[in-house]
Amino acid sequence: LPEARSFRGAVLVNHRCWADFIIDPCQAHAAVVARVAAVAVCLLASLLGLGSDRIIMIVRGKTSRLELMRKCAAYNRFIMYPEGTRRASA
Repeated sequence: LPEARSFRGAVLVNHRCWADFIIDPCQAHAAVVARVAAVAVCLLASLLGLGSDRIIMIVRGKTSRLELMRKCAAYNRFIMYPEGTRRASA
């Protein structure tokens, strides 16, 4: 995506499969916000992402929004996979 290089901010992407963590950051020229559990599951892709400083790791329920904003501010573009909220059932 040539026009992606001039964009600054969050890129919202629909999560389709585990290969997204390799393909989407390359196409959007962006870092990706990912849970620690997802990073652990995607072994080789995670090593490549960590080595190229393209992964912004968060811990669900522990990483504050302020901390996430601070981490994302270090990048021109970052990918987020909006999946809704998780709440305890009533």
